[in-house]
Amino acid sequence: MAVVLLSALPTACGTTPEKGAVLKDETQKSAGILSGLNIVVDAGHGGFDIGTQGARTRVPECDVNLAIAKLLEEKLAGEGAAVVMTREGRDAIAGTKEEDMQTRAEIIRAAAPDIMVSIHQNRYGDPDVAGPQVFYLLKGTKAEALAKYVQQALNDELKIKHPRTAMSGQYKILRPGMGPSIIVECGFLSSPQEEKLLIDPAYQKKLAAAIVVGIKAFAERNLEIKV
Repeated sequence: MAVVLLSALPTACGTTPEKGAVLKDETQKSAGILSGLNIVVDAGHGGFDIGTQGARTRVPECDVNLAIAKLLEEKLAGEGAAVVMTREGRDAIAGTKEEDMQTRAEIIRAAAPDIMVSIHQNRYGDPDVAGPQVFYLLKGTKAEALAKYVQQALNDELKIKHPRTAMSGQYKILRPGMGPSIIVECGFLSSPQEEKLLIDPAYQKKLAAAIVVGIKAFAERNLEIKV
């Protein structure tokens, strides 16, 4: 069973607070199913709170999260969505973990998003455990439906050998928004083989593209996105 790590570790993605911002390049927008939707993309951790680390490279999770989140931002904007990022640089967005979570919640509430996606990397004691997994807050909600569509897209688009299923979880980042919110654990940095993929820019692009496929599948079947 997957173990999600959202705890802080010492060192170094930076420490200067930085707020989220809206991507406003109208030339990127198209008339697709996501056109006009507000979507928050949350790059988990940052600064002093590096998250987990790569099994071999010791790459900090916060850097991998940000790289994938930026690619996701670009692809969503290209589909016509208005994208708000909670974090756009390696720095923390607050001075402590508690303040960080509060600031993220404030950004999400202010954006009033139709959808919120938080990007993370997983870890587990067994280095053979691998594969992306999506989490949502409550069963029987549109968040669960969104999570299942994104999970299916990740499994299919990335050709995951041992596919996982979306699961519910009581995570703070899922609570602030009114629209469906999910956490995407893109893979396990504790798996040396998957770590190689997760730090590969080409695979990161595939991850971002797969998440968009899932979001679009959800949107196409949910004309009213708000919960």
